[in-house]
Amino acid sequence: MAQQGLSPDGQISFELLDKETNNLLAILDLAWENDLQNRNADPIAVILDDEEVIKIAQKYGYRCFADPDEFKDYVRREVLQLTEVDE
Repeated sequence: MAQQGLSPDGQISFELLDKETNNLLAILDLAWENDLQNRNADPIAVILDDEEVIKIAQKYGYRCFADPDEFKDYVRREVLQLTEVDE
């Protein structure tokens, strides 16, 4: 990941906390707080099989993916900006 300019700092079982109260809002399966390139852009989360957690994460600004293949496609096309020829 690092060779492609991506952050290897994704956290498994990330605890999403309310910034004001420090209360636990949800556990995200996999999350990057500063996006995949550490640009302080929108945080990213992969959340499997839990629509309620996805809604909570989205409310707090996370771009969420419920399907690992959809997440991989997002990384290839939007983050790495690869085309089918590049792949």
